Amino acid sequence: MNREITIVNCGMGNIGSIENMLAKMGLKSNITDNVDLVNSANVLILPGVGSFDSMMKRLKETGLDEAIKDTVNSGAKLIGICLGAEVLLNSSEEGTLAGLGLISGSCKNLVTALQGRTERVPHVGWGNLKQARNSTFLYSDYTNHRVYFSHSYFLDVDNKEHIKFFVNYGIEIPAVIERGNIVGLQFHPERSNKTGLSILAEIVESA
Repeated sequence: MNREITIVNCGMGNIGSIENMLAKMGLKSNITDNVDLVNSANVLILPGVGSFDSMMKRLKETGLDEAIKDTVNSGAKLIGICLGAEVLLNSSEEGTLAGLGLISGSCKNLVTALQGRTERVPHVGWGNLKQARNSTFLYSDYTNHRVYFSHSYFLDVDNKEHIKFFVNYGIEIPAVIERGNIVGLQFHPERSNKTGLSILAEIVESA
């Protein structure tokens, strides 16, 4: 299948690293904040590092928020990475702006959720994946595969059927969420070595 892969440039995130990762898979991608290019994509990747409100403000100012929704509604696949996964939800305790609302739920503060446990926040480092239920896009067995996290908020989805993988960090933290043609990865595949490469490859190539 001829895929148009677009990495959404929202001014924050490891965009170059994701582009290089796709290149290792033999896949060409575009980095853009152009609404027309977003609308023509088969696969959208929404990365992000920073704050929820800053990212949503940028998406709204550029019209990328509506372009992303329109493209997903037309059948394109959307992959959100870390903050890019968090803005897929309705809201976040980190900010006051609304998220994209593509998956029902809210990002919750890890400090509050851990309730005095010894785990540090932000959650930075490696975690072992555990499978909660079958994934639409990931067919390999990733149980106990290690992936890299760096976050202070987590994906609290309303429908737990959307959680496909999680990690234990004092509480169960969703690592992969899915709804229809939308996938959210709380971890950074571009920093997760061969496992990250394999996960991103399976998601993209299932398009």
